[in-house]
Amino acid sequence: MLASLEINNYLLIKKIKINFDNGFNAFTGETGAGKSIIIEGLKLALGNRNFKDLEISKDKNVVFKIVFNLNEKTKEKLNYLDMNIEEDYIIVKREINHEMKSKIYINDELTTQNQVRKISDKLIEIQDNYEQQELFNNKYFLEYIDKLANLNKEELHLKYKNFIDSKKEYISKNEKKDLVDKEIKYLEQNLTKLQKLNPTKDEYKELTNKKNLDKNKKTLLIINQELLGLLNNHEENSEIYNGIVKNLEKLSKIDKKYNEFNNIFNEAYYNFSEILNNIKNDISIDEEQMMSIEEIENRIFSYNNLSKLIQLDPEDLYESYNKLKDEIENLKNFENNLKRLKKNYDNYKEIFISKAREISIIRKKKSLLISKEINFNLPLVNIEQGEIRFDFIEKSENDFSTEGIDEIDVGFRTNKKMGFYSIKKVASGGELSRLLLIMKSITTDKDKTIIFDEVDSGLSGKVAGVVADKIMEISKYNQVLAITHSPQVAAKAEKHWKIEKNVNSNNTMESKIIELEKEDRIEEIANIFSGSKVSEASRKVAKDLLLKH
Repeated sequence: MLASLEINNYLLIKKIKINFDNGFNAFTGETGAGKSIIIEGLKLALGNRNFKDLEISKDKNVVFKIVFNLNEKTKEKLNYLDMNIEEDYIIVKREINHEMKSKIYINDELTTQNQVRKISDKLIEIQDNYEQQELFNNKYFLEYIDKLANLNKEELHLKYKNFIDSKKEYISKNEKKDLVDKEIKYLEQNLTKLQKLNPTKDEYKELTNKKNLDKNKKTLLIINQELLGLLNNHEENSEIYNGIVKNLEKLSKIDKKYNEFNNIFNEAYYNFSEILNNIKNDISIDEEQMMSIEEIENRIFSYNNLSKLIQLDPEDLYESYNKLKDEIENLKNFENNLKRLKKNYDNYKEIFISKAREISIIRKKKSLLISKEINFNLPLVNIEQGEIRFDFIEKSENDFSTEGIDEIDVGFRTNKKMGFYSIKKVASGGELSRLLLIMKSITTDKDKTIIFDEVDSGLSGKVAGVVADKIMEISKYNQVLAITHSPQVAAKAEKHWKIEKNVNSNNTMESKIIELEKEDRIEEIANIFSGSKVSEASRKVAKDLLLKH
């Protein structure tokens, strides 16, 4: 429960400390006295960021301090937040300086606003205009129904995660299908070209090395080929030699000196022929070798040409050839993988929907009981023909969420002759606050501090008494703080505080909070009845109200 609240240097408050009791605590005071400051102070202490309009002096920080007393149940709630609170209390302190910088502490240890808000969600509820606005959001009612149904949605959340993860994976894969088909076509074209070349490991390197080594051999083969042609031509022209020999022999018969010439020529021709024969015998034209050199060059050309076409270095063609085969095979398995992912996604979707429908059945049954109880209580709080209705619609797949497949449509009416409409269209502010009061009175949540900000606004007499009874009912299981203008509500409180605004010694306005005892309570309640001029009749009514309590 909320044990105490201290506020220093905040707006009209110089310094106050309020010690709260269990049960029902009421706050009264004239309009403008500063009752709302209590609510705002609590909100700011508990991590609210709305303090930018504050005027804070350099030498006086705004300070809020809240003490919560904890029982075993509230400690257990906090265990879910990994707080590990050993003490029977929590002290939340917040300081805001003139630069609008704030520090917040839990049990004297610096912490974050988010952490404080998590704690406060477990310990305190504030029913004000903000929470009334929450009634315009149908999701608020869904969460309310789930709370009263004691639904454990951890399994549902897990199944939703599995479903949405599998869906994302499938969609991501499926979006690539057209690109994969194009990629396969492109790779297969390159593979066809590589298959035609049929590169082998290190072949290009070996070819280039061999080409460089065989350059001289090729030149030698070409020269030998030309020389052999000349020698062959010499054999074909042997008639010249025969003609010379015959003529030299004829001349020798006439003149003996030609005999010597003939001998010299024969010897010379013999030597020449022997040389030519030796050269011819030495020349070995290897046509296969000659062809091999050409093939090497042609093979290298094929490598270089293909490397330009598919934009790879010639040395990488062999490795690319093998990789392409594997890559195409993997891509061709894409369809199988896609089918597997689709099956996985469909399976997880079915599992999630099945669990979500289990939850939905529980919700629908519980919502009927809740609407019945709310509708029973609405006339009691002066909403004579009020009626609420919950309709459930199964959402489409794209709208599934961690909360399931349910979309709740909340219909409300204040006249039996009219149709059901959005609460926003047909309910006044006062009706909203009373609707919230009824909802709080039937909630199963216990051991919290619940704050009602003028829930009785615009009510009087019997209806205000019913509202007071509802608050009292809530206070049996929860600590209640109520800011009220109703004497009926104030009289029901177990502890009564009056907030008043006075001129202090510095001639400035200051809000003060006074705890009222019996006689002072009578006077304050009578004052609420009759205004500034308290009559004996109003005092008697006040006494009667307090006696009933």
